[in-house]
Amino acid sequence: MVVVAEVGLLAKEAKPLAGVGYRAVAFQPVDVAPQGFGVEVVGVWAR
Repeated sequence: MVVVAEVGLLAKEAKPLAGVGYRAVAFQPVDVAPQGFGVEVVGVWAR
């Protein structure tokens, strides 16, 4: 599981994971601060 605050960072983290045999299973945005402007993204990976 990978949790990031920026989608660009998720893309940066995805490349090394894919390089060692992980594949993306699901992504889910999570609004941890309802009055704010950003969301966290949770990525689930499997081998």
